[in-house]
Amino acid sequence: MNETPRLTPEGHLRLAGVLTLRWGGLATQLAVVTTVGALGTSYPLAGPLAVVGFGALTNLALQAWASRRADVPDSAVAAAILLDVGLLTATLALTGGPLNPFAFLYVVHVATATLTLPARQAWAIVAAAVVAYRALFHLDLGDPHAMHSPGMMALHLEGMWIAFVLTAVFVVLFVGRLRVALEARDRDRQRMEALQERAQRFASLATLAGGAAHELATPLATIAFVATELERALARRGEPELVDDARLVQREVARCRRVLEHMASDAGASFGETSRVVALREVVADALSELEDPRISAELGSDGPVEVPPRGLALALRGLVRNALLASPPEVPVVVRTSVVGDRVRFEVVDRGAGMEPEVAARAGEPFFTTRPTGEGMGLGLFLARTVVERAGGRLDVTSARGAGTTVVVELPKVGGADV
Repeated sequence: MNETPRLTPEGHLRLAGVLTLRWGGLATQLAVVTTVGALGTSYPLAGPLAVVGFGALTNLALQAWASRRADVPDSAVAAAILLDVGLLTATLALTGGPLNPFAFLYVVHVATATLTLPARQAWAIVAAAVVAYRALFHLDLGDPHAMHSPGMMALHLEGMWIAFVLTAVFVVLFVGRLRVALEARDRDRQRMEALQERAQRFASLATLAGGAAHELATPLATIAFVATELERALARRGEPELVDDARLVQREVARCRRVLEHMASDAGASFGETSRVVALREVVADALSELEDPRISAELGSDGPVEVPPRGLALALRGLVRNALLASPPEVPVVVRTSVVGDRVRFEVVDRGAGMEPEVAARAGEPFFTTRPTGEGMGLGLFLARTVVERAGGRLDVTSARGAGTTVVVELPKVGGADV
């Protein structure tokens, strides 16, 4: 069970982009070699083809190596780009040297290093590319007169244009791919941070509830005892109005006790319970067992196993159904459904109450936010439900419109197995 999104390490993102760019670069080098051969030049093709083949093997080796690591250091990314500079230099040296128009591809490696590496390593790649390009003036291993043959200068100019187009395309594709990957990672990080913050607030709430229940137990018991004694004394004196007041104090003390007990029980059960695989239908049955309201219309369809804290999720779902019952008119049923949608198990609660205004719906789920009259709710039910569901790797969505009622949908990942 994943309680938080899994973040792709930045090193893997950078290397994945570099490897994709390397495949494109190797394909381009192969095209260069093929073009040179088609022109019938005197350059032997065995050497350039061997360089391209070696590059493909190193790419596969890098992919296999990275797949076994938790993250990829900057030095590995720098080594991959530096190797590319060397392979490009070897290919160019075997196919025209500095006269080969595809020497423009050095710019791709410089741009890649700038986007993926720290400044010091990026400058090292720049220096290597500058030195390698200059070395081509001394490393032309083919026929030095081949590029000066009739018609080759026109081809050289065409080649420069093609090299520019390829360089521009590679840079845009690589930058776009890297940007999309990093934006997705940032969204995952923000979601993870939000989940962690909610979990911390949830833990604080559980601690606060337990502490409040413990600390207030004695003074509430004292108040209840004194109120009972006061009621008896006032009854003996024949003061019925004050007797009613004393009984009111007793009822309010009892209600305070129940509130504290429920808050401590709900938060504590949801926070500390161990998750296990269970059919959602069993959890729903547990949630509905204590409500016994004839307005509940249960439509329990296909179901699937989920990995959840059963008691905590049952309390959460019970709270959602109780909210729907409170929001619905006395004669209108509240629909409870279960279903399976793809690899997700869904639980829905639909009421036909008054619904919520957009500004109220936007705040639904905030702890201690409620639209009920004072004393009729603490505004924790939806917050606790969402926290429990998200800790189980699921999501909770609320759809509401004024006059059209409210629908709460809980989706949880289905554990492997058939629908039940």
